[in-house]
Amino acid sequence: MLSAMDVHVLVKQMFVNNFNIEESQFSWDVPLEQLDTDFKTLSYLVYLEQLINSEFGTTVSIIEKINSSVHTPKDIINLITREI
Repeated sequence: MLSAMDVHVLVKQMFVNNFNIEESQFSWDVPLEQLDTDFKTLSYLVYLEQLINSEFGTTVSIIEKINSSVHTPKDIINLITREI
């Protein structure tokens, strides 16, 4: 089982490596749309969900539970930790 730190590291890498988010601008407490305005597009949440499900080998329902204008990477972590 992954530690909480492992989950945080993997999720941060997902955001930095797969979206238009520089490591220096990444914040756990900033809504997704503020980190990358492309998160206003549903396809970005779909892609994030696919990445998470593939990386963690589980089904995390990002699309149904996350509103990119208010939810943050910290909220994503909370969803993942409930599923793994």
